[in-house]
Amino acid sequence: MHETASASLSAFDMAAILVVASALLGWFNHHFLKLPHVIGLTVMGALGAIGLMVANTVIPGITLDDTVARLLQQLNFTDTLLQGMLSFLLFAGALHVDLERLRSAWLPVLLLSTVGVIVSTVLVGLAVWGVGLLLGLSIAPIWYFVFGALIAPTDPVSVLGVLKEENVPLSLQSAVAGESLFNDGVGIVVFTYSNQPESLAQELLTLEAERAERSTTLAPDLLAGPPGAEHWAARYIEPNAHDPITEASRTGAPAGLLMDWTRRERIPGGYRISGVRSVVQDGQQRWLFMQFEGDGIRPYVPVIANEIVQHVVLPLIPLSVLLLLFNIFAVRRVLQPLRRAEAEVDALDPDNVLLRLSEAPAPREVNTLVRAVNRALTRLDETMIILRGFTANAAHELRTPLSIMQLSLDRLPPSPL
Repeated sequence: MHETASASLSAFDMAAILVVASALLGWFNHHFLKLPHVIGLTVMGALGAIGLMVANTVIPGITLDDTVARLLQQLNFTDTLLQGMLSFLLFAGALHVDLERLRSAWLPVLLLSTVGVIVSTVLVGLAVWGVGLLLGLSIAPIWYFVFGALIAPTDPVSVLGVLKEENVPLSLQSAVAGESLFNDGVGIVVFTYSNQPESLAQELLTLEAERAERSTTLAPDLLAGPPGAEHWAARYIEPNAHDPITEASRTGAPAGLLMDWTRRERIPGGYRISGVRSVVQDGQQRWLFMQFEGDGIRPYVPVIANEIVQHVVLPLIPLSVLLLLFNIFAVRRVLQPLRRAEAEVDALDPDNVLLRLSEAPAPREVNTLVRAVNRALTRLDETMIILRGFTANAAHELRTPLSIMQLSLDRLPPSPL
């Protein structure tokens, strides 16, 4: 009965459960732990998971961990996080980024969101790998780097919230917020390929085949293979040859042709990658067989770098140009009412104090500023009226005493001196 109820939960039900759990944990953190909101939710989530494990261990009759596991198994990680939550997070984060300040800090943002993510992934992966070795865990090394790629990117919305709460300088806010926004793309590339080593192997052989295609022979740099590769071998094979490699490439291919294939095998101390790629040289189609052995992520560095350039850096160039053009257009459009107000201020006539600045309906900030200037002009006009009245009254009151003093001075006898 319980399993049927949990299995019937829809995506809306799961989202409602997560929102309610987040609200309850946030309320508890606000009233008791009093940590920053994002940090508090993370700490409360970790404590909740630990408490669940402890309760299941102490009281065997409780099967909450099984229930939670079944609920999580209903979520497709790729669809839920990479194609769902991440889109909303990036959109919400982009809305709060100042494009002008982001453009001024483009170099640190670029370095932190690319090199920084890769270095963070490697360092975290190595650190967790070391902890795993100390604990005697038999986990493939690649999964440590998958974990590093998973936590290397930062949430732009959370980062902006923390920076604003701590009153960090705006220049630092822009650099860190921009890095948090763009490092998600790099993190997705690193995570996807570290989570799918077969895809890395396919891309690596394709990259080496493209290098061979640009040369008429197997160049020395191609013979060296990827960095960190051992026992690298590369040679051309003929479609009509009778050997295991050709037979494997001929399976499922039309007569006289071979099919591209990639094989990744686990061997003691690492892995072996082999495969065949079709290349065209001088208009002639040839088939290149490649094979090497390796360990760790080092041989895949060219593939990861190529993916970052093609799917992160290159798409960002036209996007940055479009954002720059939009920024220029938006700034000019916003500044038009200010330029008009500047011209009207320069045209104010001291003899005509009734002139006021025309109030533009949009944008609201400019309209508020113009109305404030008009109110200041009104107060200045009222002050000038009061000053003129005081001057007129003073002149009227002083006219009679000054006239009497003048007559008295005229009646004085001449001085003997």
